[in-house]
Amino acid sequence: MKKWVIEEGNLRRLTAMAKEQVIARPWILDTVPLLVVVLIVAHVLALVYWIYRLATEKQPQRRKAH
Repeated sequence: MKKWVIEEGNLRRLTAMAKEQVIARPWILDTVPLLVVVLIVAHVLALVYWIYRLATEKQPQRRKAH
């Protein structure tokens, strides 16, 4: 079984390279969480409005027929 040994000098070089490397992500990936939050808020507001409309709509008058 091999053991991976990183010498101190190599470790410093690897960490320096990792700090220098910048991963470029597409801007769309940065906006996905915001888009999800906006959609959730829109649906919650629509649900609240729908419940409000149901609660405040005029009920037709029922006549008692004897």
